[in-house]
Amino acid sequence: MNNFLSVIVPFFGAKKTISMVLEGINKQNLPRDLFEVIIIDDSSEENIKDFILKNKEKFKFNFKIFRNNKNKGSSYSRNFGFKNSKGDTILFLGGDIIPEKNLFW
Repeated sequence: MNNFLSVIVPFFGAKKTISMVLEGINKQNLPRDLFEVIIIDDSSEENIKDFILKNKEKFKFNFKIFRNNKNKGSSYSRNFGFKNSKGDTILFLGGDIIPEKNLFW
């Protein structure tokens, strides 16, 4: 795909922070059909995957969510996200980086 963006967000813990990151992604100006979001929970103590899926109607973008079965670190999680992405452009965000609305544009 030409000009398709994959946004990879590995994180560990911090339900409040990941919510703010996803809300920032929700506000992006880039049309929703031009990007995907890949979320990797690096085995947080609280199951954030369930939290995100319960609130998925809030998020107006395509996303995939994965959960490591044990903590493997951010490098592993970024690489895992990359391997599962389909974009020809990759943007790595941290679980505490809240994007401004024009970041993807």
